[in-house]
Amino acid sequence: SSDVCSSDLAQVDTELVARRLAEIYLRMIFQEGFFHADPHPGNILVQRGNVVALIDFGMVGRISERSREDIEEMLLAIIGRDVPMLTTLIKRLGSTPADIDESAFSNDIAEFVGQYAHTSLERFSLGAALRDMTSIIRRHRILLPSEIALMIKVLISLEGTGRRLSPQLSVIELMRPFRKSMLLRRMNP
Repeated sequence: SSDVCSSDLAQVDTELVARRLAEIYLRMIFQEGFFHADPHPGNILVQRGNVVALIDFGMVGRISERSREDIEEMLLAIIGRDVPMLTTLIKRLGSTPADIDESAFSNDIAEFVGQYAHTSLERFSLGAALRDMTSIIRRHRILLPSEIALMIKVLISLEGTGRRLSPQLSVIELMRPFRKSMLLRRMNP
């Protein structure tokens, strides 16, 4: 086996490995609710046959079903460019200061969504979007629960690691099957 970060990747299908890595994380987060929380290249091994192995489970995250649903809705709102829904979800997810400037916050979210409005899903950078959104949340002094903040950090790190392997990796594109199951779960009585 070889360390993704330091080995000669000549024998590795880096695009396949990047896709598999992202799919492993998406399954852990959106289906299992329990995930390896440190996806940097030194914690990822690639074995013969492009098999991905994660090591060093010293930092793991757990996300409740309710928080997972909120995050799913938030990602769907970003993808669907739904400003009112995203604004509501962020305020529901986080601890919002009593003196928040509602108008400025809504405007910042609208500007954020508009920034990504004409980006195709294939070119959409989930990491960049989450970084920008986190910046807005901090600016308005909204505190996210630690489990959600950790999951956002993991998704940003995951995309960075995946793009080192395959620059065209689109985590948001790989979420398509998960988005479908998210919607089906919501419609299930």
